[in-house]
Amino acid sequence: MANFTAADVKELRDRLGAGMMDSKNALVEADGDIEKAIEILRLKGQKGNAKRGDRSTAEGLVAASTQDGAATLIELACETDFVAKNDKFIALSESVLAAVVAAGASTVEEALQAPAGEQTVDQLISDQAAILGEKIALRRVARLAGEHQEVYLHRTSKDLPPQVGVVVDYSGTDAETARSIAQHIAFANPEYLAREDVRRTRSRPSARSSPRSPATRASPRPPCRRSSRGASPASSSRSRSSSRTTRRTTSSP
Repeated sequence: MANFTAADVKELRDRLGAGMMDSKNALVEADGDIEKAIEILRLKGQKGNAKRGDRSTAEGLVAASTQDGAATLIELACETDFVAKNDKFIALSESVLAAVVAAGASTVEEALQAPAGEQTVDQLISDQAAILGEKIALRRVARLAGEHQEVYLHRTSKDLPPQVGVVVDYSGTDAETARSIAQHIAFANPEYLAREDVRRTRSRPSARSSPRSPATRASPRPPCRRSSRGASPASSSRSRSSSRTTRRTTSSP
């Protein structure tokens, strides 16, 4: 006779999001011990995740949040568009984003170690990857602090969540213009913010040969974009090394 009840199965499913039969089988193996059943499910999930380690994550979504004078964007990647639009995957992105914002993380490494309830973001993603049956990865994190931020998320398909995200840091009060700039960046993915930046870069001999030069692209997936000037119509010039400007994150093959 089983040493657990339907309420135990429900609790296990609520805590991990596992299927009913997986939860029942884990409780049977654990002789009704919920904590032991959780470890059993996580171990099985880790084995499944290891088998999926070499798979490509060409789909996913971009999520953003503005809070306390800073904007945060994350790109959460998965294997198929079927999972990308799955409610559990979208809920996972919201949980990851909340944890990243709360921790003030600005890199993937910092974000993965951020606390998410009783576990880390890394563990949370691993658990949900096992449930959804696909490789899931936190590919990019960008945090931009400044006077004002305008965030624009673009859907490449009406059936999918946003896959392009832009945040613009600007001074002044013209939010409408800042949003127009963000939309332009999402559409055109410009390499430069100002004409003089193009001339200055092209005048350097190394610009044609260096794979890291802004004049070249090493891969079809662009990094988070950085520009060299503020986003308001009357903004002041900034050096190209500044990270407090605009960033574009795109989730695409």
